[in-house]
Amino acid sequence: MKKIILSVLLVISLFLIAGCVKTTEIEDGTEVADDSALAGEAVKSSAAKKIPVPTPICPPTLKDYDVGAFVIGTDPNTAVFQVNGVTKNVALSGDRELVLPGGALFRLNSTLYQAYAGGLRGTNFVVDRACASTYSFAAYWVDLPFPEASTTKRVGSFTVHSANTRLTPVTFQEDFVLENGQSKTLRDGAKVIMKSSLEQNYAGGWHGVVFELICPSS
Repeated sequence: MKKIILSVLLVISLFLIAGCVKTTEIEDGTEVADDSALAGEAVKSSAAKKIPVPTPICPPTLKDYDVGAFVIGTDPNTAVFQVNGVTKNVALSGDRELVLPGGALFRLNSTLYQAYAGGLRGTNFVVDRACASTYSFAAYWVDLPFPEASTTKRVGSFTVHSANTRLTPVTFQEDFVLENGQSKTLRDGAKVIMKSSLEQNYAGGWHGVVFELICPSS
């Protein structure tokens, strides 16, 4: 009996270390001798001790991705993915995919490099197995006219197609523009936060946007 109690207490302590636990009490089913028993007989009662049993109640962990997607200006057939510290060169005519250790997949669909003033620069790619929805991102930077200051303002231009069988309609398109630090909540609850743009005007330079994708809690 002591060994059982010690084992239960050990499990409880592990949950408490994890920082999220609630306890419920159960009867251990121990039979004890009834004081009213006749001499020479052991009449047993169902009196039982209460043992606390831990139940995990940790909140769901949000999935968060820092995404950089860049076209290589001198070779629009190629691009670079940088996701959560993992970097990979991908190509339309070769290996298009970056797969993270957790299984999230980023697959190149196309690139865009418009060298003229006001041109779009970035990539179009699929994000799968990252959030509950599957996304197709067209993510570019562009210099938009800013008449009030007689200049232009660099922003991130996004078109996001999402597919989610739990939502109606199953597929949906959202178009939006974000300045650095601005965010957009998608129709499934995921959030896109614009972080920065990258322009490297030399041979082999990268051009595209960096943003954060925060999946909705499930």
